[in-house]
Amino acid sequence: MCCVEAMRERLFDINGDEGRQMSNARTQTDITILGLGAMGSAYAREFVNAGKQVTVWNRSPGKADKLVRDGAHLATDVKAAISASPVTILAVVDHDSIRRMLSDDVLAESSKRTLVDLTTGTEAEFAELAARTANAGIAFLAGAVLAYPRSVGKQDTAVFYSGDAGVFDHNKTLLSLIGGTQHYVGSDLSVGVKTALAIALMGFVAIGGFFEAVAFAEKSGVPVAKMSEYIRTSGIPWMSECMTYLGERIATQTDDGDQATIDLYVEGFASLQTDLHAANVSSRAVASVVDYVQAAQQAGLGSKGLSALYDLVRSNKLNM
Repeated sequence: MCCVEAMRERLFDINGDEGRQMSNARTQTDITILGLGAMGSAYAREFVNAGKQVTVWNRSPGKADKLVRDGAHLATDVKAAISASPVTILAVVDHDSIRRMLSDDVLAESSKRTLVDLTTGTEAEFAELAARTANAGIAFLAGAVLAYPRSVGKQDTAVFYSGDAGVFDHNKTLLSLIGGTQHYVGSDLSVGVKTALAIALMGFVAIGGFFEAVAFAEKSGVPVAKMSEYIRTSGIPWMSECMTYLGERIATQTDDGDQATIDLYVEGFASLQTDLHAANVSSRAVASVVDYVQAAQQAGLGSKGLSALYDLVRSNKLNM
């Protein structure tokens, strides 16, 4: 038995009810998860399933019961949890919770370790935590997982990281167990989270359109499951091509209406709204797009292409 395994045998009494509850001594598990909500529990489960030695801590210890039965180690407090592993993932509800957990005393005992903050926060909150961890000799990485708990651990689950590139490179193999599609976005600590939020913003707006589209199709005789499949196999590829095209047009500042003009969109959406109203289907998602194209038309952009909307949105001229 190697020395690390011998240490584990001494620290984890595997025969009792407290079998995997940790002492305050320094130990050697692979990773620690602080916070066992839906996401934190999903992270921990993936690491356990991958055969990693995992330490967990939660304010309500009972949430760890299933993970402990599966092999995770429950820490008695935050200090013991962070001390247990070289890498700790923060998976709590907000940065106020992190502030309460990571007292100066806890941080002082956590030097030469790495904290990965997967909690949504503001630029100021990330900067504050980064400064506190740096003063304590702790490496820090911020990130955001673009997924629900059900998708944690999948190869195509995207995670966006920002902070020190060296910290990311050193830990990316371990962190890939959370999501196989990893993106290092930059050194600005908040940019990873902002990138994920921007994608989620687009997605949730699209979900509103999805509901309206499916409801309209169902009332027209197309079953929900069938329409959902049509959207997946035909609608999403079409949207992908449109986004690529519009991105290129915006980047090159090309907004001529050679494919379709703003005037044409205004006319087409008016017809679509009439059909939705006739079917007694809500059209709030469509109405938001109608507002955009009508505003562009009123701004004298009727002969331009849809990419002309971008400057109006970016400059916030539509809300003035």
